[in-house]
Amino acid sequence: AMKTHLDKALAGERAQWARSVRRDGVERHLLVEYIPDVAPDGTVRGCCALSVDITERRAAELEIARSEQRMADLTNAIPAMVGYFDMHETCLYANDAGLRSLGVKRAEVPGISMRTALGETVYAQHAPYVREVLQGRRSRLEGQVEFEGRAAHFQAHLIPDRGDGGVQRGFYLMTFDITALKEAEGRRAKLEGQLRAITDNLPVAITYLDAEQRYRFVNRTGLEWLCRPAEEVIGQRIGDLLRPIAYERRREAIEQGLGGRRV
Repeated sequence: AMKTHLDKALAGERAQWARSVRRDGVERHLLVEYIPDVAPDGTVRGCCALSVDITERRAAELEIARSEQRMADLTNAIPAMVGYFDMHETCLYANDAGLRSLGVKRAEVPGISMRTALGETVYAQHAPYVREVLQGRRSRLEGQVEFEGRAAHFQAHLIPDRGDGGVQRGFYLMTFDITALKEAEGRRAKLEGQLRAITDNLPVAITYLDAEQRYRFVNRTGLEWLCRPAEEVIGQRIGDLLRPIAYERRREAIEQGLGGRRV
């Protein structure tokens, strides 16, 4: 390896290469440069050799590389799209999930704009929150896009990135797919609506009390008997709404019911 670079220098071209040596049982890294000594007539008379110990620099470079790899492994393990953007909304990093979801190749990052990566429709949903994060404030949004013929829901978090001096350098964008959660909430709301429709049309008072004897559900008949709207009942203790004598008639039975007995 040395001869190859030396021949290159003796041919009139500067050559630089790295080598490792062991000194006192410690591996040291050297950066060697051969500089041609060219005579006024253009002939090469020889070369100068310059060696610099770069062990500490090499160790720092390796640690940076390890840190970057750990960060990449971490962001790729997160079940979310993760991206980093500078103050001009230019993407400097995206994890694997982000690349797959947006259909962007890693070679296109860094340099692609947020607007281009997200597309006009999705970017329009982000725009007000991007303005917030560029002013140094964390922001969060929930949005919806059409994906493979169905509605897909997402939750995005925008987090400012500041340097040691407090000056903002850019922001992180972390996006979670919450479609399954939204669909589950929709199913629950539908079931609760069906339950409400059934119980509201029964000529009996139906209520649900939690462990603190607070109303969590009251059907329409129950509200009529209490002569109060739902907003004045839900969350209130039964002992605070019923007259004392009415509550005392029920207190022991309520306590037994909350203790696991049907009474």
